[in-house]
Amino acid sequence: MRFTSSTLLTILFYVISGGLAFYLYSSIKFEVEEEKRIERSENKVIERLKVLREAQIAYREVYGQYASNMDTLMEFIDNGTFYITTRNEEIITLDYGRDSVVVSIDTLGTLPASDRIYKEFVYANATDEGVFVEYFVTEGQEVTKGDNLYTIRVNDRRESKIRAKESGTITLMKEISEGEEVSLGEPLVTIEKDKFNRKFSTDILPYLPENPEKKFDIFADKIDRNGVMIDVFEIKDTDPVNPKRRINNNAGALRVGSRTNVSTAGNWE
Repeated sequence: MRFTSSTLLTILFYVISGGLAFYLYSSIKFEVEEEKRIERSENKVIERLKVLREAQIAYREVYGQYASNMDTLMEFIDNGTFYITTRNEEIITLDYGRDSVVVSIDTLGTLPASDRIYKEFVYANATDEGVFVEYFVTEGQEVTKGDNLYTIRVNDRRESKIRAKESGTITLMKEISEGEEVSLGEPLVTIEKDKFNRKFSTDILPYLPENPEKKFDIFADKIDRNGVMIDVFEIKDTDPVNPKRRINNNAGALRVGSRTNVSTAGNWE
């Protein structure tokens, strides 16, 4: 079979076109897969940064400052104690007619620092002064948002049903019987729910998910804001997977907090 020059050119055109199409397809596919890989890797970093941020916030609530090194922070997660408190306000009328607000802080109990960090506690406090009627839940029961928790009777006229604002596990804060008086804001039920997955032990939490030889960088100090010394912290990825975050000496690396501003936000938020 003889091919004319025009036929050969046509065949060559299709071969080249097919090659270019395959090249473009492969390039686009590679870019899409690479973006997905980077996203998966960064999500793992963000997941750990969120836990570390919560640990720093809890540490400051207990000690009044942020932890300046990972060993101290990990020790706090493993062995620290967090105090559960409630804040009550009482308005008292003074002799000369003005009102005074008396604030009292009561300690309800303690819990391990790890529970404070990894769990969320939603307190279902009494919304009125009144008389306790009944619990609808028991210790350890699983509830969903909107379930009835307990009832109080207000002014001997109406009953107020307290409902769950979140789903979770019930803890009864007080043993109370029908007819007992309750005060406004009195904690009667706590709903406990997981905030983070506890898959990270303190042996691995300080290290980068895909580079276990390297740790997150941690910084804590005080900065001057209009003559007031304010606590700040920053925890930062030291080996970004995303090439864009490596520019200017990892300037865009994933991090929470700030060395120069009063913030606990992450730069991905």
